[in-house]
Amino acid sequence: MSLKKKTPLILAIGGGNSENILSVENDISFGNKHFAEVTELYGGSAVNYAMRLLCAGLDVFPILTIGNDEVGKKIQLTFTCLVENNSASERVLAFIKSDNATSSFLDPDIKTSNTTILVHGSVRTIFTQKLRNGTYFIKQLKNRVAYAEEIAQASPDLVMIGHIQSDGKDINAKNCGESTKYLINHFFGNSQLFSNFGSSQINLGYEFWKSDLPKIDVFQLNLEEAKRFFSSNGEKKSLKEIVDVIHQLKINAIITLDRFGALGIHKKRQNSFILAWPIIDVHEVIDPTGAGDAFAAGVVSHLCNKPNFTLDEFQTSIRTGRLWAAIACKTIGGVGDCPSVQELQNFDQWLEEKGAREVEIRESEHAIEIMSLLDIAFQ
Repeated sequence: MSLKKKTPLILAIGGGNSENILSVENDISFGNKHFAEVTELYGGSAVNYAMRLLCAGLDVFPILTIGNDEVGKKIQLTFTCLVENNSASERVLAFIKSDNATSSFLDPDIKTSNTTILVHGSVRTIFTQKLRNGTYFIKQLKNRVAYAEEIAQASPDLVMIGHIQSDGKDINAKNCGESTKYLINHFFGNSQLFSNFGSSQINLGYEFWKSDLPKIDVFQLNLEEAKRFFSSNGEKKSLKEIVDVIHQLKINAIITLDRFGALGIHKKRQNSFILAWPIIDVHEVIDPTGAGDAFAAGVVSHLCNKPNFTLDEFQTSIRTGRLWAAIACKTIGGVGDCPSVQELQNFDQWLEEKGAREVEIRESEHAIEIMSLLDIAFQ
């Protein structure tokens, strides 16, 4: 008799907000009038992760920075409908619909933020509200983690740490980084940890997080973020210098490269790296909003039950992330149209027929020229 395979459980922690996307056809010039197509959606790192993973058939518990207000309630309802329509497990529905005093899905202390995103071709500019009462989020976070472990009767298989705005110095000057550090220390050794820091965490800098990074199973940043994060005395490092630091830390890392693809570094393969070439052209990009979050969700979808993943498994996860990010770029908003498993398979088949370039493993000694070109492109 074969045993039924256990469904992995993923905790997705990070931002949740309303999202107004303004799509314009002409170049933006401040002071002039512009006509825009307006799309109203929901977004934020953990909303983007959770919705994409749920649509792909995985069990996800989202812990969001959303308040007990009109927008927060609409986000909760959106998740409820998504779970019911995708036949997710009862534990996911219970986590999302919970409304008791100590473990409510909605944070009673904070107010849900609004984000406005200006999109012109493959370029986006983001305006977001400062999180109100963000210092209280740590209390909500601990309550929700305890409730997640109570429902699952175990630690989650994987914990995704996205942008936690309340960790920033401008909101929590006395205890900055508090929520992220709590998650890393609480789950280290019991669950896989995947981080995709946002600006609030990145601005605290490498030295602030140096002792925490080796506890994270996969650390993802885009190249512009990585240059800010690893900068020293205001001087930004080259991509090669960043990769050297990652090698010294002996961590697994992904550096996404916008329209140029992504770079993967496996901690046990110091002499090689994974190169993911882009698979759609710039003119095919409708909106890049949430592409990095989609990439992260795709990687996690493959690694969530592989705690000691090999280089080949890491390569496959990056291939999956690249696929998910490409689909995200072809729709409006971070989660405007999350694909089902069948839609993901159909898109993958289309790319194969198109002859899209594969994800490659390259020797590090052959990477210097590529890294130098990327540094020039991202100046």
